[in-house]
Amino acid sequence: MTLRLSDEERGIVLRTLKARLDALHAEMTQTDSPQFNIQLKREETIVQALIERLDSAVSRGSAKTVRSGRRRRTGKRQR
Repeated sequence: MTLRLSDEERGIVLRTLKARLDALHAEMTQTDSPQFNIQLKREETIVQALIERLDSAVSRGSAKTVRSGRRRRTGKRQR
């Protein structure tokens, strides 16, 4: 999947993800449920990865395309 964002859109998505990350951290400190905390940590990992991908898309130059983490199969098997 390829997603094209303008600089303004990218900024909004990044700010939204960073706000969610802050909210997750607050939720993790307030929950008493170990199961819910596991779910929050999983979401935290995903949100952090998305932030890194969006940040790295800009650091590669003027690229504004964010590609998914999936790779196409080439038919060759890795050992």
